[in-house]
Amino acid sequence: MAKTIARDWNTHGKGVLVTGTTWCEEIRRVRGLVGGMPLWMLGIGAQGSDVEAVMRAGCTTNGSGLMIASSCDIIYAGDREHLMQAARGGQ
Repeated sequence: MAKTIARDWNTHGKGVLVTGTTWCEEIRRVRGLVGGMPLWMLGIGAQGSDVEAVMRAGCTTNGSGLMIASSCDIIYAGDREHLMQAARGGQ
């Protein structure tokens, strides 16, 4: 499916594939099939995925190509003050 989307449906280069993050070998295979097409990665944090392993498996050769979602870590960051800090990327 990923190969078909990248080859046939992404004619204007604006497509994005949504993928999970729990199986890095599969991410690596998808990256090989779709080239530089962006991957929207779901499951970092709450599902126990390792962000560094996901980056090694899914980044393009120039180190880009991933949009990593971590919404549960932000939603459940704590009280309002801590939530704002987490949303900005702080601890």
